[in-house]
Amino acid sequence: MNQETALEVMKSGVNTFLTGPPGCGKTYTTNLFLDWAYDNGKKITVCASTGIAATHINGSTLHSYLGVRNDDVLDIDDLLQIINNSYTQKRLNGTDILVIDEVSMLSAQMIENLNQILQKVRSNSLIFGGVQIIFVGDFFQLPPVKAAYAFHSPTWIEAQLTVCYLSHVYRQSDPVFIDLLQGIRDGVLTDAQMEIIQSRYKEDVSGLDCLRIETVNRNVDMFNDRQLDRIEGTPKLYQMRYDGNEMMVKGLIKSCMSPDKLFLKVGARVMFTKNDGYEKQYVNGTQGRVLELRDSSVVVGTTDGQIITVAEDSWERAEGYGFNKKILASVTQIPLRLAYAITTHKSQGATFDKAVIDLTQAFESGQSYVAISRVRTLEGLFLQGKIGRNFLKVSDEVKEYDKTIRETQS
Repeated sequence: MNQETALEVMKSGVNTFLTGPPGCGKTYTTNLFLDWAYDNGKKITVCASTGIAATHINGSTLHSYLGVRNDDVLDIDDLLQIINNSYTQKRLNGTDILVIDEVSMLSAQMIENLNQILQKVRSNSLIFGGVQIIFVGDFFQLPPVKAAYAFHSPTWIEAQLTVCYLSHVYRQSDPVFIDLLQGIRDGVLTDAQMEIIQSRYKEDVSGLDCLRIETVNRNVDMFNDRQLDRIEGTPKLYQMRYDGNEMMVKGLIKSCMSPDKLFLKVGARVMFTKNDGYEKQYVNGTQGRVLELRDSSVVVGTTDGQIITVAEDSWERAEGYGFNKKILASVTQIPLRLAYAITTHKSQGATFDKAVIDLTQAFESGQSYVAISRVRTLEGLFLQGKIGRNFLKVSDEVKEYDKTIRETQS
């Protein structure tokens, strides 16, 4: 299905699952739909399954929107507490359309809770309490933590979601690389494709000026700190500023791609952590080097030759959309982070011209797929370490579900 057809499906008011491989334009299509809905007076709420994903869309987590702390089964007391909360009532009753991003990390139980809460608060027995739901994501990417996939939920099945399966990949243009990524997505590579993988291994990457993608947080922190220490001079600190609800602020700090305390030096390699919403000079994942450190801005020379003065930007937790949007909490920081290393989880949603990837310690389904699919070209892909036993780990449940929904598109 193409983006135009998917957009018309969502405009029709049906509950939808918008899916497809990385780089196929799921976010772009969702934003077109949000603009249309806003222009037509719809009350829109945008959520995501995790805090990191929520910061990408300036939305909230689904847990925060529903007023729940975890994915546990709701009992009578839980429901009464939610139903009697005036803020939750106002929030849920003020939603015509709910968009939920990164659905692969959403548990089946959370889908049940979503339906139950919306029906109770809105006093509406229709599926999802009559709210139009747009689920966005790719189940081949990162899974829920020790829980059943969303598509196992009885509510997911009952909803009979209209599936919009975007097929054309825009991030990569090389058909050989696209086929290779599809093979990793499916968990099966031909001998020829394995040879391509082997050809991208590079034992010595010390001369490469590019990002490392790691699977473990501690490796990322150690590598970034060590590389910054190698640059002469005293680092300049940019301290994040906060405003609004204290608990939401804590969640934003934890999830934000830019750190609470950003230490930089002239010459440090950096990465932009969000899209430029004004002049469109950079996107989440654009890389470069620090040229100058100012009091409240940083001058960066990007890898494609641009000189950009980067001012502070904000990440928000909000309710509503457009003129109905109400900011509940925000954090403000220079939208940069050190770009010597990043985790697979935090790379999701970004695009890189080149990267060094070590998947030796890959432990989840989808980690290899997410990491490698961040890179635009095979020439920009450099692999290190051994291919671990989880390199091609793909959930059989996901493969079976994907086969089922693909059949609906034919």
